[in-house]
Amino acid sequence: MTERFDSQDPHHLEVKADIELGGGLLGIDDRQTVDDALRTVGFEVLETMDLSVQAGPSTPWYQPLVGSGLSLASFRSSRIGRSVTRNTLRLLEALRIAPKGSVQVGETLDLCAVAMVEAGRLGIFTPMYLIHARKPA
Repeated sequence: MTERFDSQDPHHLEVKADIELGGGLLGIDDRQTVDDALRTVGFEVLETMDLSVQAGPSTPWYQPLVGSGLSLASFRSSRIGRSVTRNTLRLLEALRIAPKGSVQVGETLDLCAVAMVEAGRLGIFTPMYLIHARKPA
C-alpha cells in the first residue's frame, strides 16, 4: 500500500480487502513495513521506488483493467465483457464442462480487478514497488 492509504478510511479498507481476497494475499503491507521486514531478516536495502509513479505522460498501471475503448483487448475487461464471461462460466458449469465453483472464482477475480482499478485511481496501491536489496555475505 502507498502512503496515501488511510487505515482509518472504511473505503480504503474495503478496497484493500477486495484486492487481498481476489489476489489470494494474506495481507498487503505498506512500503515502510516491507522495507523494515527486509532489514530485520538481514538484508541491506539499497534502493526502493514505486515504478508506477513516473514524471511526464504515461498510461496508468491499472488501465488494462478498466476496459475502456472499442477494441477486442479491452472488451474482456469491460462491463459487458465481464458479464459475457460470467454467463459463459455459468453455462459451462451447468453443463458440467467447467468444474463447480468456476463462477465463484470468476466473480472473486472480477471483484479484485474492480478494486485494483479503484485503488489505482485513489493512489493507495501499487503493484510496481521495486526493491533492490542485498544479503550480506
